[in-house]
Amino acid sequence: RRDQYLQKAQEENPKAELALTLTQTQLQIEQGQYDTALAMLESVYSLNPRHPMVLDQLRQVHLAREDWTTLIDLIPVLHKVGKLTPKQEEDLLQQAWRGRLNAASGALETLRPIWQELPRKLRQDPDLLAAYGDRLRQLGADNEAAELWLDALRKQVSPQLLARLPKLKLDSYQPMLTLLQKIQDQPDVDAALAQVYLLAGQLDDAQRLLEQEVAKAPNAAVYHALGQVMDKRRLTNKANEYYRQALQLADV
Repeated sequence: RRDQYLQKAQEENPKAELALTLTQTQLQIEQGQYDTALAMLESVYSLNPRHPMVLDQLRQVHLAREDWTTLIDLIPVLHKVGKLTPKQEEDLLQQAWRGRLNAASGALETLRPIWQELPRKLRQDPDLLAAYGDRLRQLGADNEAAELWLDALRKQVSPQLLARLPKLKLDSYQPMLTLLQKIQDQPDVDAALAQVYLLAGQLDDAQRLLEQEVAKAPNAAVYHALGQVMDKRRLTNKANEYYRQALQLADV
């Protein structure tokens, strides 16, 4: 009935065709009829390629359909017609590229080319670096992720990347230790360095830094790492005490 009413209104007032069509497509979008809406919008877009409402509805459809490549191409046009602020453009680009990385994350052969397609500026974005490195890790390419993250940290210290370094499974942690020691005066570096010391089997250095971190700002991750240190030292009671403190801080 909705479509019939709109069709009748269009016949009675041909000059309102675009407004009525966009009303119909917006209602279709709101009801999840994305394929139907897209078919109509593509026809309207060919005649009105810079109409702000047409472009915004296309954004809604491509976002809902997770059609990331088309959305990426549409974003600069949306910005030009004033539908996106610079911050909104940046956020939407990040979301779209993260979506492309997710869609290609089944194999390294499909994932790597997507990363190379990213504009250089976005390849330096900490959130996207973290997302890409996480997918490399999931595919067993921990060394590749380590190289990527360490190179980024040499240019700019990032809490997102520092927090991920201890998750890497490597044959040698020495390059990581070398870099973290060089930037040890930066915030959040000591906590990461302590956990990498633990992974490298340097228990004295790990315990010293972890105890310093606990004294400054107790948190679940540091207490858990201290528990691991005590486990490796076969101090079971002390390890269990630290694990309990970690659970309490994590609200588990």
